[in-house]
Amino acid sequence: MTSTERCQRLVSWFRQNGGHFHPDVELVENEQFGLHVVAQQPLEPPENTLDKEQQDGGAEEAAPGAIEICSTPVQLTISHLNASGSRPELQTELKIPVFDNASSKLTGHVPESTVAYLVLIEQRLLGEQSFWYPYLSCLPTEAELTTPLYFSSDDLQWLLGTNLHTSSTDPSRSSVELRREMWKGDWQQACDALRALGVDVSQYTWEMFLWAASMFSSRCFPSNLTLPNRGEPFSLLYPVLDCLNHEFGAKATWFFKDGSFSLSVEKALKKGEQVFNNYAPKGNEELLLGYGFTLPGNSADEVMVRLSKPPPPVHEVLKATLPQHFQSGEWDSSEGMFFLRGPKHFTGGYSHGIECLRGVPFEMFRMLAEMMYFMSTSESDGAGDLPEESEQFGYVVEEILHFLKQKLSLILINDPKGLPVNRKQEFAKIYRDGQVEILKCIVGELDGYLKTVAVAEGEEPVTS
Repeated sequence: MTSTERCQRLVSWFRQNGGHFHPDVELVENEQFGLHVVAQQPLEPPENTLDKEQQDGGAEEAAPGAIEICSTPVQLTISHLNASGSRPELQTELKIPVFDNASSKLTGHVPESTVAYLVLIEQRLLGEQSFWYPYLSCLPTEAELTTPLYFSSDDLQWLLGTNLHTSSTDPSRSSVELRREMWKGDWQQACDALRALGVDVSQYTWEMFLWAASMFSSRCFPSNLTLPNRGEPFSLLYPVLDCLNHEFGAKATWFFKDGSFSLSVEKALKKGEQVFNNYAPKGNEELLLGYGFTLPGNSADEVMVRLSKPPPPVHEVLKATLPQHFQSGEWDSSEGMFFLRGPKHFTGGYSHGIECLRGVPFEMFRMLAEMMYFMSTSESDGAGDLPEESEQFGYVVEEILHFLKQKLSLILINDPKGLPVNRKQEFAKIYRDGQVEILKCIVGELDGYLKTVAVAEGEEPVTS
């Protein structure tokens, strides 16, 4: 069966089971974009436009001024809810199709996400007997996936030195290997639980589990959007709606009602033009690891940096001075995670009013300042205000500059030779080049500030 026939079969199944797919758009597939949606003829939105409340987030009903492209009923979704005994009150409320398979036996023994992966595996193994076969047959195979967990050793060389693969010898310093280790742990836990219950796990291979986890990672939507106030959030696959590709800035609006999910667009569409969804701002690191692609010239691109856990007295000072960011009772590693922005970022940078730190979040600056103050004085009263003209301010900038130069150097010294030879390497190069560009810009800004200060004070410029 050709890809065109598979797409047509999916849309037909979708409509027959309550899904809405605009009659003047088409689901197509090619090597460049994978599954995607295009307009078959010019489309104009009605004159009415979305009101501000609807523009700012999801709403329960589609606005009259938008073109409804697709609407997926909750009954067509795939999640852990399809396993019998998994949140039975929700299964009944939403009239979700429920199956009593091996995945059902895992309810309460493993995370709900793991149950969902096994549900997807079971449906894939059923082949044409699965209710979702028209959808599953259109999903990418292992050979077509381009997330870094499917990179060969040659492909991974294009990530070496970056956050995604800082080291080729230390798995703890590679986001790719950490995710692989996490999912392998989930798979092993599921297999152990099933064996203990007398279930043959030979079909639930690691390769199958990795594929299923990758499908959810790259295509799912969170229940706290589509099913608010229904307990702990979980992930759902929304067939067909998940076929629209992402474009930051696309005028796409989401609408939710009783778990069903509709997507509308506000702009006019030309014949043959691709119809995009908008997943909100996402940098290339997140896009590559989670979705398997990157965007050249991504105006939402950032560089993620991590600072280590501060001494408890420093954490207390940070919680008191910056409670919006530092909120945990003890310490949460996410509090040490910060995102650097280049001048091409859609925000232009951070609006904290410190010009030389345009691309650096104030919380990162403050955390380093407090750590340096504590280490030099052992005082727990905090560093207080640090005017830009103060010596202490310059010391903190020097520390940031030194840290970022090291990070930049690690990427540059591991620069692969030659040109990319496949799509995975092309995506990795876009990500890698973006990280280098942002770091070079911020290093240049900090370097320039320190040299200006040194010249003004009649000293030799800092060259850390």
